[in-house]
Amino acid sequence: TARSRFPTQKILRYALYAGLTGLGLILLLIAGIFWGWFGDLPTRNELAHIRQHQASEVISADGVILGKYYLENRVIVDNDRINPWVQKALVATEDARFFEHRGIDWISLGRVFFRTFLGRDQSQGGGSTLSQQLAKNLYPRKDHGWLSVPVNKIREMIVARRLEKAYPKEDLLNLYLNTVPFGDNLFGIEVASRRYFGKAAKNLETQEAALLVGMLKGNSIYHPVRNPKRALERRNTVLNRMQSRGNLTASEYTRLKELPLGVNYTRENHNEGLATYFRERLRFEVDSILQDLRKPDGTRYNLYTDGLRIKTTLNSRLQRYAEEAMKKHMVVLQSAFDREWKGGKPWGSDAVLDQAMRSSERWQKGKKDGLSDNELEAMFRRKVSMRIFTWQGPARREWTPRDSLRYALSLLHTGLVSGDPVEGRIMAWVGGIDQHFFQYDHVLARRQVGSTFKPLVYAAALEAGFMPCDYFDNQLVTYPDHQDWEPKNASNEYGGVYSMAGALSKSLNTISASLIMEIGVDPVIDMARRCGLKGRIPEVPSIALGTGEASPMELLSLFGTIALDGIRPHWYWLEQIETASGEVLYTYTQEENQALYERAMNPETAIILRSALEMAVDSGTARALRHTYGLTGPMAGKTGTTQDQADGWFAGFGPRLVTAVWVGAELPVVHFKSLTIGSGGRSAMPIYARMMQAAVKEESLRTFVKAPFAPIPEYVAASLDCPPYLPEAPVYADDDPGLLEWLGLKDREEETVEAAQVHRSPSEASERIRQRNEKMKKKRERKKAWNDFWDGVFKRY
Repeated sequence: TARSRFPTQKILRYALYAGLTGLGLILLLIAGIFWGWFGDLPTRNELAHIRQHQASEVISADGVILGKYYLENRVIVDNDRINPWVQKALVATEDARFFEHRGIDWISLGRVFFRTFLGRDQSQGGGSTLSQQLAKNLYPRKDHGWLSVPVNKIREMIVARRLEKAYPKEDLLNLYLNTVPFGDNLFGIEVASRRYFGKAAKNLETQEAALLVGMLKGNSIYHPVRNPKRALERRNTVLNRMQSRGNLTASEYTRLKELPLGVNYTRENHNEGLATYFRERLRFEVDSILQDLRKPDGTRYNLYTDGLRIKTTLNSRLQRYAEEAMKKHMVVLQSAFDREWKGGKPWGSDAVLDQAMRSSERWQKGKKDGLSDNELEAMFRRKVSMRIFTWQGPARREWTPRDSLRYALSLLHTGLVSGDPVEGRIMAWVGGIDQHFFQYDHVLARRQVGSTFKPLVYAAALEAGFMPCDYFDNQLVTYPDHQDWEPKNASNEYGGVYSMAGALSKSLNTISASLIMEIGVDPVIDMARRCGLKGRIPEVPSIALGTGEASPMELLSLFGTIALDGIRPHWYWLEQIETASGEVLYTYTQEENQALYERAMNPETAIILRSALEMAVDSGTARALRHTYGLTGPMAGKTGTTQDQADGWFAGFGPRLVTAVWVGAELPVVHFKSLTIGSGGRSAMPIYARMMQAAVKEESLRTFVKAPFAPIPEYVAASLDCPPYLPEAPVYADDDPGLLEWLGLKDREEETVEAAQVHRSPSEASERIRQRNEKMKKKRERKKAWNDFWDGVFKRY
């Protein structure tokens, strides 16, 4: 019997030794983890001051989040900003004994051991509490070889216990919900709620909360967009768990599980969403400001991790209307452009295509890799799979790189910017057609401006002494001193005479040229600089037709100046930067901005220009705004088209909203074939019109789009009281010679006439214009003499 018991005792002794050895190794492993053999554990103080990366938000003037800058897309919210159904769903599904344990649920661990390892029931989960999951989210697991699983599990248990000591249960739930990943670089319940349902976490419905909690088991597997069937099943499993815990009644559960997913998925990244071009421009400005700011600990603020709130002047509604208008029109315009050039080459010469090929990144990279020109040209003719922009969304094509260049060169682009000239706030900014594919911001890009430059010619003429009711012949004139320059009207229609206001409203090239020949180039360029145009303006008369360059932002200044009766506005778009806790780091006040406003032209000049540009909308080149698009409010505007229809422009304004729009290809050599679709009135103006059609229906924008122009002063209105067009030049009766002698003005008139003589030999038509202009000069001199006389009589000073 002693011998029979010996093997059993020996086995028990070996088992005891093995158990004690294993326990010793476990204790040694735990001690090693405590002692930092596998990396330092977070201290209780560190756990009490957890700092997570937060996305910085870009906020519109009307309180809408336009976009974010982030490394991890997370917005931290307090418990009162999370619907309680979220916490109930989370506890019911992930950790039913959450409020009973202290970080480690030994009962759950035992259940997992017996059912999973012994019973092979995989449905019981891993036994990790929410506190342990939080520890894993805060301090991601590391690779420790074959010890990775036990080391990481023990670390998480230790950290979970410390978290439980540092935070109340409700705060742990909040920390968890702000930390947990939802896939697609989304972190936290607030961001997930906005991504999948387009609403804040506090506004989630019960079934929506269940869907998001259900995703935590597998972000990809239960993704409601990619795998809606699995997501629905998982959501209903969560609802079932909630019923089991008593959070829902049987009838509530039955009703909720029959509801559809109801997902309102909204993409959100750096090049998607509203105002993508604007956000990129803003990023540089905010980064620059943050360089000079410091946190209390002396470190710099980080735009991508510190959860800053960046308040801007953009209006989300107007921005959305502008982007929608751009897309609707550009789809139609691109289709018309492609039909117009079907089978042709919009870029003209193949040399342009060759130059584009040699300037491309693909070519430059091949050069660095040592490829010859012949090898590179062969490479550009081999088909490859590529992702391209289309108006229906990104698409994949099997094209040669050379084919992709042809496609890219034929694409039309646009830039639009709107602002309130009274306060200087930029309200909408559309820098292009798709920021993901085309990063170049056309709001700030300079191109030839065409006839949108003409108001500057008229402004300079008015300030040189011309009157609004001075008439000019609408005739073809050749200027021999300027290489036989012969400016033609876009309509090819001539004849009759136009007042200054009538000529501007009809955008007549003949009369713009005549004016600049009278006053000279320098006053026009000076006026352009005063009104905010900083681009290249050649010192030649052809600038009267718009050969100078400006950006939409600069044209916004020009037409903002006219809207403000001659005062040039100063535009801004960043108002305030706050920390996540609400501390103001930077602010830009209205007072600071208003101090930068400057007078650029006389108020009378601006009012006369505005009246002429109102006429352009009512009956001139922009009349389609009234007749085609049905816009009825106070409105003035100017179209512009450059040579060969390479650029189309429109600037429209009222007292509180100014907008500049450009349309064209990336390279100026690519252009429309004709004015039929290529004029500014056809290419650019419809974007403005569509935006305004939507804006006038928006109650919150009424202040800006319906504001009336101020009444024209009587003395200015009197100077405008003449027909804009006459079939023949008006005949002015000469003053009575006796009266002139009595007033002592006869000699002065003769001196004026002599001084006004022009010594040149232009064409017959040019001679007629010269004679007419001389007569108008004499008329202005007589008028001034009369004013001087009566000032002397009544001693007016």
